[in-house]
Amino acid sequence: MLKIISKYFGRSKGEPVEFYCQTCGDNITENGGDVGNVSVYCHGYKEDSSRCLDSGTLQRIMNGDFSPAVFNFLNAGQVQRAIKRGQINNYGPLEDSVS
Repeated sequence: MLKIISKYFGRSKGEPVEFYCQTCGDNITENGGDVGNVSVYCHGYKEDSSRCLDSGTLQRIMNGDFSPAVFNFLNAGQVQRAIKRGQINNYGPLEDSVS
């Protein structure tokens, strides 16, 4: 009965939240990622030597956000806890842009 009620009202307490890289949009729920002030990014470099964290930082600067940011790698469980505490609020899928 409790399972039915929790499903009706949303995610159950133990169910993990899916989170996505805020640069490329990949689902990184199982991998963890580089976490900054409020966002999470893929960890490490891609095949083309780019890094999602670098792209995200450049985008923040281009948007006029020059506040200092510290990024740390958090494993999947640590990211889940940070989301639940409200430390990360940019972790959802990226919206599709309309041309």
